Parts: sequence; C-alpha cells; structure tokens
Amino acid sequence: MDLSRKILALAFGLAFLLSGVLLAQGFSFLGASNRFITPNGKNLNVVFKFDNFDGAAVTGKIYDVTGRFVADTTPPSSNVTMNGQLIWDGRSSSGEVVRTGAYVYVVACETSVYRGVVVVIR
Repeated sequence: MDLSRKILALAFGLAFLLSGVLLAQGFSFLGASNRFITPNGKNLNVVFKFDNFDGAAVTGKIYDVTGRFVADTTPPSSNVTMNGQLIWDGRSSSGEVVRTGAYVYVVACETSVYRGVVVVIR
C-alpha cells in the first residue's frame, strides 16, 4: 500500500473514532465503585459513576430494604454534568451512620432509572 493510501486510511479511521466521541449523547450509568461500604473503616463511601452527555438533571436516592427513604446522594461538586459522580457516605439524611444491612440505590436521569444494592458493614 502506498503512502497516500495509508494516510487516507488513517484519516478515515481517525474520523470514525472521533465521530463516536463527538456524537455521544444521552445518559449512561457506569455503576457503583463498590458494593460494600464501611463508614467507619476503609471503604468510607460508594461512588455512583455515569456519563451524562446531554447535561440533564441526575438524582440519586438511598432506601432501606423496606422502601423507607434514607438519604440523597451528593455530587462531589455543585455542578454534575457530563462525566458525573454521586456519592453516598453511609449516613442518613440526618447525618447519622446507618445500621448494618442492605440498602437500595436509585439513580435517575429523566426517563432512565438504575437500581442496585449496597451493603453497609460496620
């Protein structure tokens, strides 16, 4: 393959790769950093990670296994947009460390809702 064809192939390949990056849109939940947290130990919190290409509002809530509201997750900064994170530190909305047990997280962005379980160990 001559040099001009190699350059052309490289240019098309690069354009294809960039089109995926530049045209990315919507919301994608990437998961929780860990499933077990120890508020008084090594794993102090859980981080919920997502891509939010449209910059839509994202919320995160924590419930106990009976469905009772426990806490809201918090962003690491006041501006949660494109590559985002929400954090839960194993505390209730009143600031108390929750009891040992399983907790349900709900991360929502417009019409997308993601649920999972985090276990608190003390």
